[in-house]
Amino acid sequence: MPCPHATEKEQQRLVCEAVECTGVEKDEALCLLRACRWDVARYNEVLWGDVWQSLGMFASHEPPFSAGV
Repeated sequence: MPCPHATEKEQQRLVCEAVECTGVEKDEALCLLRACRWDVARYNEVLWGDVWQSLGMFASHEPPFSAGV
């Protein structure tokens, strides 16, 4: 589990990873990771959550509408 008190070296690694994986600027990744208490899973939810929802893709196993069958 990510620690809000991650070492500086670990924080730098997480920022670099976030920049590489998401393409955001380094300072943006740093701010988002800090706001997410260095939890990368939460960072991804915050960053991509609205994108998936706007495409009609949801994290549930149920379809968003009835197929009428």
